[in-house]
Amino acid sequence: MNWEATGAIGEIIGAAAVVISLIYLASQIRISNRASRQAAEQNLLDNQRQWLGRIADSDSLSTIWMRGAKDDPDLTEGEWIRYGTLCHEVTLGWERSFLLEQDGGVSSAVVERDKRMRRIVIGSPGYRKWFMARKSALTAEFAEQIESELTAAEPYSVAYAGDRSVENET
Repeated sequence: MNWEATGAIGEIIGAAAVVISLIYLASQIRISNRASRQAAEQNLLDNQRQWLGRIADSDSLSTIWMRGAKDDPDLTEGEWIRYGTLCHEVTLGWERSFLLEQDGGVSSAVVERDKRMRRIVIGSPGYRKWFMARKSALTAEFAEQIESELTAAEPYSVAYAGDRSVENET
């Protein structure tokens, strides 16, 4: 065997090693991307669960949430601030999900889950009022998304409370 043949065999082995390395690297990138997406989705879910948990665990917060959703004129300034803070917090979570979807950082299933939750919340008079006053705090793209969803939103109701809607409660 001469040096040319040995060199050619070395080049073939080197090229094969590069191809194998690229395949391995692509596999690792896919695994890393999947792990990043799962972590982002878990973070979104955890934040949503914490938000809901705070409302569910606090009689005062749940009352403020329900009265704020009705746009109750008897809420104090402090209660309006708490209601607005809850609206802002949940909306920022939805915005994060929306932006992550645009970058491929979360699955469409997660975004659909958030849209279903939004449909429950954004139809309330209180949320609409809050949104119109605070939409400039959101990205323009997400504010447009919420505005388009507001046009199709159903009136807010507490589906699990039977026939009692927020508007009909006293």
